[in-house]
Amino acid sequence: MAAKPGLVGRDRETTQLAGALTAAAGGDGHLVVATGGTGGRQTALLTTARELAAQRGFAVLAARGSCLERELPFGLVSRLFVCVRPGGEVQHLPRIAAALGQSDTLAEPGPVTLPELHVLHRALARMAAERPVAIVVDDAQWADQPSLQWLSTLPHRIEHLPVFALGGSVRARGAR
Repeated sequence: MAAKPGLVGRDRETTQLAGALTAAAGGDGHLVVATGGTGGRQTALLTTARELAAQRGFAVLAARGSCLERELPFGLVSRLFVCVRPGGEVQHLPRIAAALGQSDTLAEPGPVTLPELHVLHRALARMAAERPVAIVVDDAQWADQPSLQWLSTLPHRIEHLPVFALGGSVRARGAR
């Protein structure tokens, strides 16, 4: 596979992403995390992953963490699920309904609840039953806490689903 412009020297990573997408399409869910310093080219790699997933027929849910929305509960989730219609149980969970645009109110701060996580996982599972799903999150270090909590539960929830999840994060200077 030829490297795309902007991905010079990332053939190994691109090949690994393609393999993870193939496995996920077959029902072996994968979560991949790309980290590096500023200018580490994670965004180019994540863009390539989105393109590969779309070429392979995946439904692609993509969003970028934003320091401006870090205090907005489920802000990142709302951008991921912008075109998804979760089940009717959302109406009983005001923060999820607000995050998914099914309410005119803003999501209130507070700890994430198990029912909120469950509704999001069910929505993802319903999507994956129709076609493989790729979740691509760039700048995860800027995501809001509830969205990060949901993302952190994905490895156990997508294990046997046709779901590929990729998160990119800039590592702080001096961190290893």
